[in-house]
Amino acid sequence: MGNVIETIETADLESNAYHIIANSFSWNFQNFRSLKPRTGKCIKSNKIDLEVNGETEKWQVLLYPDGYCKRVKGYFSLWVKKLSDTERNVSICCEIYNPESKLIAKKWTYNTLALETVLGWTTFCKRSVIEEDEAILRYGTFRMDITVAFYNAKKNVHESLEDYDTDKVKRSTDVCKSLKNLLVAEFFSDLTIVAGGEEFNVHKAILSARSEVFHQLLKLRSRLKNTYKLTLDDLSKESVEEMIRFIYTGEMGNVPFEVACELFYAADKYQLKLLKEASSKILANSLNQGNVLRVLSLADQHISIKLKDSCLRYMTSNALEIQKQKEWRDLLKKDPKLANTVVEAFAEKKARSARARFRRETI
Repeated sequence: MGNVIETIETADLESNAYHIIANSFSWNFQNFRSLKPRTGKCIKSNKIDLEVNGETEKWQVLLYPDGYCKRVKGYFSLWVKKLSDTERNVSICCEIYNPESKLIAKKWTYNTLALETVLGWTTFCKRSVIEEDEAILRYGTFRMDITVAFYNAKKNVHESLEDYDTDKVKRSTDVCKSLKNLLVAEFFSDLTIVAGGEEFNVHKAILSARSEVFHQLLKLRSRLKNTYKLTLDDLSKESVEEMIRFIYTGEMGNVPFEVACELFYAADKYQLKLLKEASSKILANSLNQGNVLRVLSLADQHISIKLKDSCLRYMTSNALEIQKQKEWRDLLKKDPKLANTVVEAFAEKKARSARARFRRETI
């Protein structure tokens, strides 16, 4: 299959604000036809050593050639996974080339990786883009070029950059404050959302601008009668109130665990990416032995590989206690595929511990 990454090039770059260490490598696929459509099937590269600040860290590339789950079937899902515990500011660029070195697809992303140890895309590109390329069909091969860049902030950032960032934050804050006032005062509201017996007066234009799902839903309802009221039966009034507040202001209060679970579900349903990230972080920081299996199932169902990875990391640190729980036995029966992912994480943690113990004993 050609899933071995061998040559890694490292370069030091400079900008006004950062010292950048870029690691570039290629992943060659020799027989594209062997990537048979099978949703949820993961192809892993070998674990590779990337250099940062004179040290090496292990990373790995994860490719789902027919989508991470059924909802994204027909897409390439792609992530680059950090296997260490060190927090990093990371930018990742991925490019796919056909055998004639023609660029087929390209994306990049930037984030801070701490507990959330993966970075990438649920829908990197449509599988058909690869399948329909003439050169790939002819030769059966393609190449994936990946660059992982580590950003180290310099102590003295250029003052013009600082001023620009400050102004940008001020403008953003001012817009959020205006939208919050609009929500509270209910001026010109033209839609009432009903949840748990409570009504919330909102504005169709704002919901439509912030959520493609709301946009399509309201567009469809505009052709029907009684378009001024929308009932959400699957959400509590507390979670709907928080969701609306976040849509208008980008703010989230100190919500309880149950509300965070509902917000995570709602964010996925209505394609509210920032709300999904915010609620995911709350859930990751709320993990305990009593709720980690529930959060794991949520993360798996609603395609958050970052939250899922946080759950697996927590569970591997509390393996004995987790395996005694009734919820664990239920998971083994109801979702053996997800349970197997946990078992693999347990085994990997055990193997790492054994290797570390062996190294200590041989020193």
